[in-house]
Amino acid sequence: MTPEDRKCVLCPAYGQEPVYWEHAHACFPCRSRMKRHLEDIAEQWPQLDPTPSGGAGERISGSREAPIGARVDVLDQVVALSPFAEGMIHDPFRDQVGERPAAAVLDAIAKEWLEVRRSRGLREHRPVPTVVNLCAWLADRLDWACERLPDSIGDNADEVRQLCGRLHALNGNSRSRDPEPLPATPCKKCGHIALVSVEGQVVCTNCSQYSGSFADLLATAITEATKETA
Repeated sequence: MTPEDRKCVLCPAYGQEPVYWEHAHACFPCRSRMKRHLEDIAEQWPQLDPTPSGGAGERISGSREAPIGARVDVLDQVVALSPFAEGMIHDPFRDQVGERPAAAVLDAIAKEWLEVRRSRGLREHRPVPTVVNLCAWLADRLDWACERLPDSIGDNADEVRQLCGRLHALNGNSRSRDPEPLPATPCKKCGHIALVSVEGQVVCTNCSQYSGSFADLLATAITEATKETA
């Protein structure tokens, strides 16, 4: 494996300079972060509530339609997947643009992965295009995608990150629970560049050395992840 193969292609999606890792194309903190984003999406999406606060509909600037009595930004995300949901959402007069539904974003990534998997002899069916099902399908194949799709997995991670942030914001929860990688900072014990910061506490995702109250939880998660890849 060349040094270029060891460079993490996910780091830029999270605003970090690429780090070099033992495994191809994606470091452990970034893989964990993308998986957590998928889990968060599956958790946050069912909590979306299109009911406007106070019972008053949102007034959309530039629209010639009357207020519909619902949060339009939430409706953008909960609309069922259909051929009309492949691009941006427009009103009948095409003067109001919304975000792609969550299911459409995830389904597009799943289609890309599925096409490559089928081309390499893996016999799989397209997953049922619901948000929760797509998140589970993608999470189950994340390690494969990180190793086999270095040219696109970074863009996929960025799309998932943005979608996760939108859903958290729509639910009134903008606080991030993600570990922040500390690039180019080696662990003092094992020497690996594998440190992450969680609410001010630092842990090494390679040797599990840590400081702070989140240590036991993170160490257990790392141990479980190691067993799964063994």
